Amino acid sequence: MVDYFIYAKDCSDSMNRTEYYYSNNLKTLEQFKYDVERIKEQSVAQEPARQFKILYLLWSDVCREVNEDEVDLKNYISCGVSGLSNIYICERRDPGCLIRYLRKNYITCENDRIKLLHIVTNGMISRKTIDECIELNKGIDYETLVFHAFEEYPERIDLSVAVPFFKSRCNVYYNNELYDSTDISKEFDYDKINIDNFAVEMQQLKSYIKLKFINKFKQDADVLQEIEKLQNLRTRMQRELSDNTPKCPFFDRMEEKERKILMRTFDMDKYKSYMFMAYCMRTDVDKYVAVMVDYIKDRSKSCSFDVLKFGSKVSESVKENQIYDDDDDSTDDEGIKLVPIEDEESILDDLFFRQQFDNV
Repeated sequence: MVDYFIYAKDCSDSMNRTEYYYSNNLKTLEQFKYDVERIKEQSVAQEPARQFKILYLLWSDVCREVNEDEVDLKNYISCGVSGLSNIYICERRDPGCLIRYLRKNYITCENDRIKLLHIVTNGMISRKTIDECIELNKGIDYETLVFHAFEEYPERIDLSVAVPFFKSRCNVYYNNELYDSTDISKEFDYDKINIDNFAVEMQQLKSYIKLKFINKFKQDADVLQEIEKLQNLRTRMQRELSDNTPKCPFFDRMEEKERKILMRTFDMDKYKSYMFMAYCMRTDVDKYVAVMVDYIKDRSKSCSFDVLKFGSKVSESVKENQIYDDDDDSTDDEGIKLVPIEDEESILDDLFFRQQFDNV
């Protein structure tokens, strides 16, 4: 009953000619050691009888086990020559050698677990290699995967090296920036998404969908279930937005005295802003769900970090048009902005905005 903590660094030939890659490795090693101690503390409290083993692996198309000091030394490069023997350096990059090495030397008992796997690279692999690694990985679970990708040029890097290892908790970093953090072994809680936390939760959902379904295709049963959940989310969000959108008063249906009082305090600018925000959010909901459904259905999924990156109309509108103007002095004692009245007909004409969004 052994819990393994594995740090696996790409040492293929292209890596050894990339100073940018090596200059960032030390940070990943320190993060790995921190994660090991944190997880070990939790595990000892829950399962004190289990043993722990830390592995440091260098890989290209073969895998070599080293000690921590040797891994650290490979962070430095002089005149384009690394300290690793040429037998372990080649242009071919195949993370399958990691899986084969672990199966042969360590994952031999049913009760053995890989608690933590850090993979560090700055390259890509082919779809064929991904599929081969997925096949090799059947029956092996990785409780937590941390993927570090380093590359100055985005077109030269993607998620492909990590794709076969996405099984449970996944943390994805690109140039030390956290891109995705999610647990794809658990069902996503769609019920927690509402109009108040929409922007934040949709980013979490995006990471979940991207990593969970990067290896799944339309015929898989859970694919169809997830699409149905996304469509139900869209319907619910549209209903919530409709229920919570403020209604514009019909001034022309009021008594004259009541109409004049309300028109003096009614903030048409604020109302327009509310309506525009509701419109933008509805547009965002439709767009986000459509993009994620298309991604799930796609048989030739991209491994790009930004495959599900989309801008938000809500965010753009907030930047361009503030709903509340804190510097505005034309307010009454209760902070309600007054609408300057030139004539009643001009304000009634301004209500065309409401008519445009009656069906939003």
